[in-house]
Amino acid sequence: MVQGANDPVLAHTGRQRIMFRILWPGYEHVEWFDQVELNHRGYPLTRVQLGAFIAQNFARFVEVGA
Repeated sequence: MVQGANDPVLAHTGRQRIMFRILWPGYEHVEWFDQVELNHRGYPLTRVQLGAFIAQNFARFVEVGA
């Protein structure tokens, strides 16, 4: 369970999106990056949504790097 799961994150930055990139020693051959939208249909991104985005991207990174 994530404490404050529905709290908005990064809303105070004024940005619309951020770039997410994974750089991992031993996986230099995998160039991994994605964008996360900080607002979706007028609602700010929540802590749990950001966590899910990171987890999904990490899982795909590991699949590609294997």
